[in-house]
Amino acid sequence: MASIPHHAGKSFWLANSGEYQPSLPLQGSTDVDIAIIGGGFTGLSTAYSARKADPSASVAVLESECVGFGASGRTSGWTVPYASIDNESARLLYGQEKLQELQDFAWSGLDHLHEMIDREKMDSDYESCSAIITTLKGHEKGLEKIVNYWSNQPRARDCEVLDRATIGQLLNNDAYSGGCRLPHSGQVNPVKHVRELKRIAMEAGAHVYEQTPVLDLEDDGTRYTLKTPQGELHARHLVLAANGFTHLLPPLLGLQRAQMPIHIYQLITEPLPEKERAAIRWKQVYDKTFYVPFTCRTTVDGRLQFNLCDVYLGRGRSMDEAHRTQFYDAGERLFRSVFPAFKNVPIAQRWSGACSLPFDVRPQIGTLNGGRLSYAFGYGGAGVVNSHNYGRILADLALQRETELTKQWFVAIEGSKGQASQKRFPPLPGLVAALRFTFECMRVAAISRRRRLGLG
Repeated sequence: MASIPHHAGKSFWLANSGEYQPSLPLQGSTDVDIAIIGGGFTGLSTAYSARKADPSASVAVLESECVGFGASGRTSGWTVPYASIDNESARLLYGQEKLQELQDFAWSGLDHLHEMIDREKMDSDYESCSAIITTLKGHEKGLEKIVNYWSNQPRARDCEVLDRATIGQLLNNDAYSGGCRLPHSGQVNPVKHVRELKRIAMEAGAHVYEQTPVLDLEDDGTRYTLKTPQGELHARHLVLAANGFTHLLPPLLGLQRAQMPIHIYQLITEPLPEKERAAIRWKQVYDKTFYVPFTCRTTVDGRLQFNLCDVYLGRGRSMDEAHRTQFYDAGERLFRSVFPAFKNVPIAQRWSGACSLPFDVRPQIGTLNGGRLSYAFGYGGAGVVNSHNYGRILADLALQRETELTKQWFVAIEGSKGQASQKRFPPLPGLVAALRFTFECMRVAAISRRRRLGLG
């Protein structure tokens, strides 16, 4: 069987990463030590790490569609060492020391990902490259904070400060106040990478069942029973690795308010002509002026992939509301004004992906139900690196191993002093409506400021 046809429209990566043989669905009744819901970066890296740590532990991954169907297969594929979606807010909430621990953990995650790709010879289209962080004119103070933050990081003191003229020449646009080039970054083809994760997890001894949604769940206090269309899975430990889809898990888990999905809008061009491709002197660009920024990367086959973070908070349990034409159109207009040299390059595909918005600005990871259930979601804009890194923690939690990883302050283990606790959105009437209104105001403000600078 080739790739499942209806998945091709979910992202360019799912449509253009080669032929794929999905695993068979779960059939009959099976018992395992660890059951993992979600076949993306988090779930598969957890399965791989658990089997590597304890080859005697039986591990099964249940994916409702195909591996990489969710955020993992729709992301941009950047590998960046971001600690939080908003470092300043994290510092105010948790203090400089805890923010630094988060940042150090992000660095370790970057190293872990690179080492795994090399060790396992993963065909992920991985490229090591630098990232350029920019801000628009009028936001010089914001750029100064970014430069100060990274230049004070021991591993990032080689960052390069770009003045207004240099960044304008690089991007062929004079709308920017300057930039900061970080040499510590990289990028992958996310679907090729997630399929490679599946390969190495299965080679390590994990079972991966695709097209296997969890329809219901029972808990008798000692083991979980996951009911699927053609069978059921019994497990002593349950790992939730659904990220932005966490609220769709069975109500028994009580995680409907643990996070909210936000939809990110993306487009990718046809391959650039050879002359234009050779003229590009950057690999990744991040505009960090607003909470709703844009980013752009190149691909190994010479395309430009543009990500407009015009945040849209979905309604209820629907995950199909991201198909809002006006958001795609806005992203295309912005792309062509930010990169005027490429304004005539055709767009190959447009798509959206659901990321996870937790109640605070740090990723959520921890245990529930007396340590018999572990979870992770909300990766703060650095999902590729953080999901693999949190997979190591989830594996230790599932194996009930106390390690240096599980003792990090941000791991919310029930009853442990000095560590974080899980944050959920409070059941306040009108809260979701208020958040949706706030995001819309931020989006409109960002559009207005961009237009004043001739962007979009």
